[in-house]
Amino acid sequence: MKKMNKKLYLGAMILSLGMLLLAICAAVALAIAAMNQMVQLPTAITFGIQIFALGIFQFVVTNTFVTIFLIMRMWSVIQDGQARMTPGQAVGFLFVPFYNLYWIFQVWGGFQKDYNDYLNRYRMTVPPLPPGMYEAYPILSILCLIPFLGILVAPVGLFVFLSLISKTCDAVNNLLETDGQRRLTIPVSVQNPLMARS
Repeated sequence: MKKMNKKLYLGAMILSLGMLLLAICAAVALAIAAMNQMVQLPTAITFGIQIFALGIFQFVVTNTFVTIFLIMRMWSVIQDGQARMTPGQAVGFLFVPFYNLYWIFQVWGGFQKDYNDYLNRYRMTVPPLPPGMYEAYPILSILCLIPFLGILVAPVGLFVFLSLISKTCDAVNNLLETDGQRRLTIPVSVQNPLMARS
């Protein structure tokens, strides 16, 4: 399995965010031009809405694909029969209405726990994942759905998501680097109890 390209994931998100900000600036510039009667109001409204909608659309599409690929890769690297979900389940259940409000906590917070359990099972010398960010991101994502509050929470959620991408890529890549170590090690859970004590 290939390593995750952290620059690609982060670059796609940052580029998409930049395009969204440009679309917002263009829509605001059209509104100002209409107020100064430099552009006709109906034209300014039409183009402003189209530019803003296009900016939002490309950002949502990019965010969706980055999230799907990230979730698929992070869950696929810890599949040894002990993980709480498969990569397909991790992504698939996020598209189930209402259930996804619960499932998002399992996907992110559950990954942090299962990843650390995986490291312990194989006694791997890889840094464990801290829980804070993986538990905060689902909460911030749900708060973004609340009108008005979402506008305030969204920048924080985006910053946390970018940090999460970086941390997850590093964690997956660290695990892939020591994959040979995992294959040569019998999981602690299946070892002879007498041998585990020694």
